[in-house]
Amino acid sequence: MVMTLASGTAHDRLDAATARAAIDAAATTPPPQPDMIDGRCVVIPGGGARYFPSAWVTIRMLRELGCRLPIELWHVGPEEVDCEIRSILEPLDVCCVDATAIAERHPARFLGGWPLKAFALLHTRHRQVLLLDADNLPLADPTPMFNWPQFRSSGAVMWPDTSNWRVEDPIWSLTGVRHRIEPEVESGQLLVDRKRCWEPIALAAWMNNQHADFWYDYVYGDKDTFPLAWRKLSAEYEMPDYPPRRLRYALWQHDFEGRPIFQHRYANKWRFDSQNLHLPGVLFERQCREFLGELRRLWKSRPGLPHNHDEADEATRAEAERLCSGRWRFQGAGGGQRVMTFHLDGTIREGRTDREEAWHLFVHPYEATLCITGEDGVAWQLCRADDRWIGQAPCEHRNPARLSPLATV
Repeated sequence: MVMTLASGTAHDRLDAATARAAIDAAATTPPPQPDMIDGRCVVIPGGGARYFPSAWVTIRMLRELGCRLPIELWHVGPEEVDCEIRSILEPLDVCCVDATAIAERHPARFLGGWPLKAFALLHTRHRQVLLLDADNLPLADPTPMFNWPQFRSSGAVMWPDTSNWRVEDPIWSLTGVRHRIEPEVESGQLLVDRKRCWEPIALAAWMNNQHADFWYDYVYGDKDTFPLAWRKLSAEYEMPDYPPRRLRYALWQHDFEGRPIFQHRYANKWRFDSQNLHLPGVLFERQCREFLGELRRLWKSRPGLPHNHDEADEATRAEAERLCSGRWRFQGAGGGQRVMTFHLDGTIREGRTDREEAWHLFVHPYEATLCITGEDGVAWQLCRADDRWIGQAPCEHRNPARLSPLATV
């Protein structure tokens, strides 16, 4: 997804007839190279309720693995990273960078979501950068990567995706880049020397931050804009020969010796407002959940906290009072049953477990939904059906649940 910062005019948007000339012009007129800190840094785009829990887990793992590199957390606006989050990150030596403040001096039509990655890579202060997705867990301290001979020779390392470029793809004629038989790029991680690769970085940023509304119709988000920019400018990058290993909702990437070094949780990201599944085969699962529990204790205004239904609208308050007025029998997967009671402050009293600690309601004219949350995020989503609530775990369609008034059971 992308977010528009300033409404573009019809003239701003490229089309198939104008794209080739526009990218040719952008490739030959890069912005001037700024002054850079001659050092190394990990850059993580990841603010807001959707991405910050994953970013926190990644940052904690970096420090747990002994990484002492500077870390920048990039976000879009103070609503994504507020004073509370900054204070939580301060002991970990993390610098929070608001991209909207940078965009006041360097305007961008698109900034949030995928385009933020290219914007951060273009405008970070450091020369050598490991750009990491918020949900991409390092499996070893990444500091030695900056000394890899492959990185020193080219100034850029990219990692393969699971599919190869297609010769019939229209992207070749739109960019003027010659097709090669090689893997697409999985951009959950990029290792770049900005001084040596300034021109392709600037071109990738132009594709993402100024014209994502066109290029994203032909490539999947930001990921292939990076190799296209490098190839357009005849710049080289290195890539490990080892393809990614796909797990359920996660991807392993390898170093040049074939050792797993990144675990990209590309789906079912760590969240407080959705369900955090236990994924088979992933590494450091226990530590990640411990880091998430640590953030749960530190982040006092985090999403997923108990909702006080005393302050709800009339329809929600009436439904909440009905739920809290009696005792309920909960039937989960496998036939297990127990009694549960609910309180208007959003907590579960009787029948509370680590998985089921709190609850909140969404009441609409034709439907009412009850969400039950715990340490793994949203455990159950139930819809009202007459006098019962029926539903399932949100990411587990074969895991049904039922909540029935105790008096009718």
